[in-house]
Amino acid sequence: MQPTRGNGSNLSAPDDGVSALHLTSTLVGPDNVLAVVNGQRVHIGDKVADARVIAIKAGRIMLRRGVKTETLWVNATRVKSAADTNKKANP
Repeated sequence: MQPTRGNGSNLSAPDDGVSALHLTSTLVGPDNVLAVVNGQRVHIGDKVADARVIAIKAGRIMLRRGVKTETLWVNATRVKSAADTNKKANP
């Protein structure tokens, strides 16, 4: 299965980093795991803007920027960080 072919551009984003990225799909199978970010296929370990893809799950990817881990969801309007999750769990 071929998700989306990119247009050959790089995955650089504006200076606001990960928040400018748009995740359109993920493919998680027994032989292949990939995501489509800003029209480009990415795999675990790839660099996207100023972040590194550290995990790809159904409907989301996890990114690391320095010591910060963030989650980008399919068709989401914002990036959710681990700190946001902790705030909800421990108000």
